[in-house]
Amino acid sequence: MIREKCPRFRFAMACFKLQQAEIARRDAAAAGLPIEVYVGKTPELMHLADCAMAVSGSVSLELLYHATPTVILYHISRFGYQVQKFFRKVKYITLVNLLSTGKLYTGDIEPYDPAQPDADQVLFPEYLTCEDKSPQLAGHIIEWLTQPVRRAARIEKLKALRAEIAHGGASNRAAEYILAALSSRQPPLPHPHGMMKENFTAPAN
Repeated sequence: MIREKCPRFRFAMACFKLQQAEIARRDAAAAGLPIEVYVGKTPELMHLADCAMAVSGSVSLELLYHATPTVILYHISRFGYQVQKFFRKVKYITLVNLLSTGKLYTGDIEPYDPAQPDADQVLFPEYLTCEDKSPQLAGHIIEWLTQPVRRAARIEKLKALRAEIAHGGASNRAAEYILAALSSRQPPLPHPHGMMKENFTAPAN
């Protein structure tokens, strides 16, 4: 769908394993799509991409770091889709969207819908679904590729959120906290004399 509207753009896929890359290349060839498949190049592809399609997970935080406009798909079974309604307490599933919203618990847990009044405020359009959402996914990508102003506006919003939350040094601060907590602990009290576990004999009845 995207290729029909945007024939001059290239498609690249980031894979984690060689086995995944083999499947992706096979499926792309069967569909007649000129998709370049890479292994171990995910950060580079995120940085170079004009926009992206991704599954929900921590990858969304990496895409935020690169300020790459992204549409998210989280495809589950029909049974899983019905079950999640009883457990999900927030509207969004994507970490970036959860970080960007001011109100997590609004009572509205209906999945993202581009027709909703505030849909344009959602940084990463997301589709938690058991259905085929290909037209919706393609629609977002086509919009960003054919309307540079809209894409630039989305990038600026992503950069603003990144500046707000993406501060370096988390590992160092975590290590310092752990060391401080360990050093402040009181040493354990020794066992009372004659009450060591190996020397203790229970009294006879």
